[in-house]
Amino acid sequence: MVEIILLLLQILQSQIKNIELANGDEKSKLIKEAYETNARIRYELIRDFNEIQPFYVEDISLNEVDARIEDGMVVLEFDEAIPSYKVDEVAASKKHWQMMVNKALKTLFSKYDKIPYFEKAIVCVEVHKTSSNWDISNILINLVINMLKGNFMPDDNIRHMETYSKGKQSDKEKTIIRICDYNTDINKLK
Repeated sequence: MVEIILLLLQILQSQIKNIELANGDEKSKLIKEAYETNARIRYELIRDFNEIQPFYVEDISLNEVDARIEDGMVVLEFDEAIPSYKVDEVAASKKHWQMMVNKALKTLFSKYDKIPYFEKAIVCVEVHKTSSNWDISNILINLVINMLKGNFMPDDNIRHMETYSKGKQSDKEKTIIRICDYNTDINKLK
């Protein structure tokens, strides 16, 4: 994998030299290409780092997670619901969910040799709660989405990701995150 990173660095260096010589629309196009190359380098570095240094997960009791790939779609499933903005301890929730997502990523990277990486992704966040009266727009979805960038797509901006959220009443609280290519039939996310 180091060879890939070195090759990408050479490509990025060449792209930067071309940006210095370009003007107008051509310069904008070259900047975009360099940005995407940089994002790919970051992705490869994260993959290399994760092979050397496992994802950080504190030795505390975390709920179960499942991470799998189904028909080219990444599925991360957690045995708890993402908290809402109304939670008093947002910082503690953020740290907890960082460890939960890291646990899912560690599981995914240990199961599969190749993990999908999408230039533009659809991220669907499905939250199940036992209550029948709650508001999906109050859920801290950005806690999880911020941790997906670099692992499955270059960034979480509108050029690289669309997000959908849905809520369901259920007997058991859980969160299911599906990540797939932007061109995937949206019905597969239901």
